[in-house]
Amino acid sequence: MIDFIHKEDSYNDFFAEKLTPYKVSTLGPALAIGDVDKNGFEDVYIGAASGKPSELYLNTGTKFIKSPQKAFEIDAEFEDNDAVFFDANGDGDLDLYVASGIHSQRNKNFEIDRLYINSNGKFTKSSKQILTNPLNTSCVAAYDYDGDGDEDLFVGNLSNPDNFGAL
Repeated sequence: MIDFIHKEDSYNDFFAEKLTPYKVSTLGPALAIGDVDKNGFEDVYIGAASGKPSELYLNTGTKFIKSPQKAFEIDAEFEDNDAVFFDANGDGDLDLYVASGIHSQRNKNFEIDRLYINSNGKFTKSSKQILTNPLNTSCVAAYDYDGDGDEDLFVGNLSNPDNFGAL
């Protein structure tokens, strides 16, 4: 059993964008599943709303154990809309790409997608930015699109957080 309760932040789309037909700031929580620690069991990443840290649960085969991750605590201000595990650096470990949404205070520094590199089950934020994406990212998927043996990312955007309907 995983003991996680998602608590949404207080951001209100309709206050900032009067003609928005629906909320785009409450897409989370993000969810990614993959064998992070290479023990043969799928582990679970659950993203959070801005102001709350994301969580990683390692699967022992009989139970899920919360794995403290300093990088997720540091980045608690980000809104996590989606996430995917994939091997970003070709070392055989599952790394993590997290798609960001609208920050509760509209601080654009916290509205950028992130890449975390896995080293023996501990994640650190990558110093290299894969993609500078100022839009409200709604989905991300990994797939070897060009058939070259490494996984490529599809990053989908839902809206421009400053101008709904425009990209």
